[in-house]
Amino acid sequence: MKKNTNNKSLDWFVGFSEGDGCWNKQNRFDITQHTADIQILYKIKTHLGFGKVTTSKTRPNESRYTVTKLEHLSILENLFKDRICTQHTMLRFNKFFNNKYLIKNKPNLNTGWLSGFIDAEGCFRIKIEEQNSNKNIKLIFEISQKTLDSKIIYNIRDLLHLKKNVYEDKTVTRLYLSGKQSRQKLIKYLDSYTLKTEKRIVYLKWKKANEIKNRGLHLTKRGKDGKEQIEKLKNHLNKWRRSI
Repeated sequence: MKKNTNNKSLDWFVGFSEGDGCWNKQNRFDITQHTADIQILYKIKTHLGFGKVTTSKTRPNESRYTVTKLEHLSILENLFKDRICTQHTMLRFNKFFNNKYLIKNKPNLNTGWLSGFIDAEGCFRIKIEEQNSNKNIKLIFEISQKTLDSKIIYNIRDLLHLKKNVYEDKTVTRLYLSGKQSRQKLIKYLDSYTLKTEKRIVYLKWKKANEIKNRGLHLTKRGKDGKEQIEKLKNHLNKWRRSI
């Protein structure tokens, strides 16, 4: 592994892999992304110093980072075993390596794990609702997992000091964040542990809308300008999301 591979980036990589990675039964580790975000796969390959990036011939919008060599899989084993935070990853990991590792780690705001997991599973939205001829602006962050692995969602909720904000049904558990204080806590974290995929574009537009709302620029006599800015950010955000 290359010398410049620091713990901050490795924690991000494990979090990202827990969202989008797969320990394959055929002695193969994969991370699959939309080809529009292939650059992150090349960055992972460069940072780790091994693996292969390919684009599907039958599905040109799908690209994949793959590790198959036993010596490199052994490096990944040592990298992952003390950083895994989700039950489903640990189960597949143990089955893959025929081992019995235990989860020793929880997500916290002092590592890049959560940033990687958000890159894989997080969603930033701007919602504008009409209320009595006024526009109510909501800035929403969501992250979800299958209910069988709901514990990680509650761990993230506790990290952000939320009391409720988790909605659970038979299949999916979802964290829903929109309050000012929780938004600021999330922004403070993501400004220190930056997103690395193209999702960062969405986050920065969401963050800009948050600044406009926090300063009340949509409520003043010239508030029309603030509202229009937020609407443009919302449209740009949605256009980007539809393109991938």
